[in-house]
Amino acid sequence: MYRHIPLLIIILLLSISVSRASLLSWDDEALRGIGEKMARREYSGARESALRIPTGPARDFVFGVASCRLERWDEAERVLTGNADAFPLLGDFALFYRARALMHLSRFDEALPLLRRMRADYPQSPLARSGDFLTADILFRKGDFQAALDAYLRCVETYASGNDALRARYQAVLCREKLGDREGAARDLRGIWLTYPGKDIASAAEAELTRLRSAGVPVPPYSGEELFKRGCTLFDLKKYREALATFSLVVPDSLPENLRGKLAFRSALALFRVKRNGEAHQALARLSSPDSPYPEYRDEAAYWYATLLDRMGREKDALGIFQSLAETRPQSELADDALLQAALIRKQAGENREALSTLKKLLNDYPASSTAPRARWETGWILYLAGEYPAAADSFRALAGNPEYREKALYWLGRSYDRAGSRDAARDTYALLREEYPAGYYSLNIEKETGSRTTLIPSITPALLSTLPLPSGFERARALVTLGLREEARMELASIKKRKGASFRGSLDVAALYLAMEDYPYAMGLFAADPPRQQDPTTPFIWAILYPAGFRESVSRHASAAGISEHLTYALIRAESTFSPDALSPAGAVGLMQLMPATARGMSEALTPALLHQTDVNVKFGTRYLKQLLDRFNGNTVSAVAAYNAGAVPVQRWRTKFPSLGEDEFIESIPYPETREYVKKVMAAAEVYRRLYGTTSGEPAVAPSSGTQRPYSSAGASPAPPSRPLAD
Repeated sequence: MYRHIPLLIIILLLSISVSRASLLSWDDEALRGIGEKMARREYSGARESALRIPTGPARDFVFGVASCRLERWDEAERVLTGNADAFPLLGDFALFYRARALMHLSRFDEALPLLRRMRADYPQSPLARSGDFLTADILFRKGDFQAALDAYLRCVETYASGNDALRARYQAVLCREKLGDREGAARDLRGIWLTYPGKDIASAAEAELTRLRSAGVPVPPYSGEELFKRGCTLFDLKKYREALATFSLVVPDSLPENLRGKLAFRSALALFRVKRNGEAHQALARLSSPDSPYPEYRDEAAYWYATLLDRMGREKDALGIFQSLAETRPQSELADDALLQAALIRKQAGENREALSTLKKLLNDYPASSTAPRARWETGWILYLAGEYPAAADSFRALAGNPEYREKALYWLGRSYDRAGSRDAARDTYALLREEYPAGYYSLNIEKETGSRTTLIPSITPALLSTLPLPSGFERARALVTLGLREEARMELASIKKRKGASFRGSLDVAALYLAMEDYPYAMGLFAADPPRQQDPTTPFIWAILYPAGFRESVSRHASAAGISEHLTYALIRAESTFSPDALSPAGAVGLMQLMPATARGMSEALTPALLHQTDVNVKFGTRYLKQLLDRFNGNTVSAVAAYNAGAVPVQRWRTKFPSLGEDEFIESIPYPETREYVKKVMAAAEVYRRLYGTTSGEPAVAPSSGTQRPYSSAGASPAPPSRPLAD
């Protein structure tokens, strides 16, 4: 595979110890220290450490990469000269980084042969793609624009997707302009702006088009259909504000007649999505009216108009429209959805009998509807909360055959049996639930209540993963891990997977490599689809991978300082970021505990998003924020966890609305689906962490809130029954 690795080196590598302390054959503590600094992105520190130890192939390689990271191009080129021969195991990386340094030094004719050699000597290198793009960039900087254009176009043809391919398209445009083809450049820029509206490159293309227009280059105007298509792409990408801006440029009469209604409807729906309620109300009312200019969109517009009215607090008006749509247009694709929404409005208003009647109609008239499982669930839940346990059991039993609902259907079926006095049926149902979902939220709830415990979850120590042996293969990946080049190690592993067409799923060897990089998300992903179902020698390791005690020192110190549970902290981190310090949500939440910058600044004005990516800083303020929420809700873990996801104000509102529900009932009644599932996920994980790692020193118990909030108990008081059965 790699032609210049002598047989002797391969033999030596295969005989290397695979302890985590030494992934390579070197015993040089200083070299490993350099790797640790590289992994922490402390490139200046890594460089300074490298300067203090004797030269050698591995030292020179990592020194050269550190110099590249610091843009000390002269130094990097000098140190990496000859390194591909001295350190052939990672020779392709040495060639690539030296070529990059030479490009920045404008020594283009020296750089290009290195990339050709990399291609020839390491044909399966994970850097092959990057090398092709770097070749094109070198040719561009050299001023050989025709060769650069050809190289960029080859990249686009070879690598059709990815940000680097988009950049190559843009660079090809610049080549055309340099070659004097300004009209061709304008044509391609125009195509980029139309075709890739969700990408940053579209903004760059727009700026270049403006410049070319100012220079007198003719740029054809966009047609209505082109703008409409661009707006639809933005809409499908959920970039609704940008879609609206594009739709506003379209003159409806410029479109074919069959597209004008779609433009009007999508514009109205985009207004709905960005919560411009007044404008959305006007647009949807017009489209859904009897004299709608586009009757083919009347039903859809009516559905969304009703949804908007519900959002605006006009539930009765919304209910009337949903019911009318279902009654007058029973063959409509939206009739079943309209019935479900009508039932939910009835339920929200406390009109349970009417809600049940509507749900029954939905199930009778549309038994194959995609909404039928939700309707069956809502039926069972209304009946359960009303104390109609036998009827609720019927709904949950019917729902248990649906894979999406099976777990919670079994749980509430068991609860219904229990409340109805059918203890044997409840016991059998719980046993089935625990067998199928041993580490699930519902099974763990049952076990906590009954005092039982599955034997599947072992007791382990947080240090267990450090004893996981590293594989004897994967020499290149192991070398990159040791030297702190984690991104390169991931590239190498991805290349192996792609090249061999092999799945790493369930591989402890590959997991060990990811864990050596503190790359918990990748390691967890190897086992997420197949959690342990039986005990064997690998089971403890798999549990530790799925529920890692990652960043243990920071978590232990800051959880203790805040006076909160380590297990709960780990569970939150697992749910929020899967232990990825670089995690960044679309909403802007940052780091391990996904803190919003505004929330963090409320605790310390000095906190910036960059600081929040630092593990210790993020955990310090994340645990502090969690403690604030626990204090606000009298130590009630469920409320605090829900507030961590949805905010404290909605949670307080829900607690006020559901004052007499048990904790499991309250969780199931949370109106926000994301928050509801988030709470279950965190509560279950916290319990698994407790069972795996035991009670930590000084860790206080988090008690449920007092007063009206109570943990569920099958011996507790049932909700007050209605004056007459709802299931009549």
